[in-house]
Amino acid sequence: MTTNAFHSRIAGLLAEGRSFCCATVVSSRFPGLPAGAKALIFSDGGTEAAGWPEEPLLALRAPAMETLRRRLARSVEVLSGVRVFFDALGPAAELIVCGERRAKSAALRRLLRGGGPELLEISLADDFGNKGGDVCGGTITVFVEPAGVAKRRPEIKVPAGPRPQPQSRHPRG
Repeated sequence: MTTNAFHSRIAGLLAEGRSFCCATVVSSRFPGLPAGAKALIFSDGGTEAAGWPEEPLLALRAPAMETLRRRLARSVEVLSGVRVFFDALGPAAELIVCGERRAKSAALRRLLRGGGPELLEISLADDFGNKGGDVCGGTITVFVEPAGVAKRRPEIKVPAGPRPQPQSRHPRG
């Protein structure tokens, strides 16, 4: 399933009022299960996971059910060498973010470096003197996954032409 088809499927399930857990492989040493592979696990135990090997698929159920019960996103090593990010989704899904600007900034920096999916640990301590409720202390773990982003670094171009001459701060006289 393509990324767009997967996101469309999630939107359809949310529109139907269904509760489910989205599982995304963050890192894997399991043959045939690459980082970025996704699965949906429903509250009745059913799954949608095209192409997943049976062993890791079976290992998803217990942590997915716990994620749905607690309604708390988390990262779990489901098998040796297989780390999966679980997120509970449903009609009553809410997002309350303390330190939203820091999370967005860290995610953007990560995406600009390129690469695959990754968990970022972001400090929400007020060490930058932020104002306006941007910090609350502690840390937040954010899952960042490139979706439709070019695999290469952005190119910064400097326009050709004469460069401005530095100006003296001291008046001549």
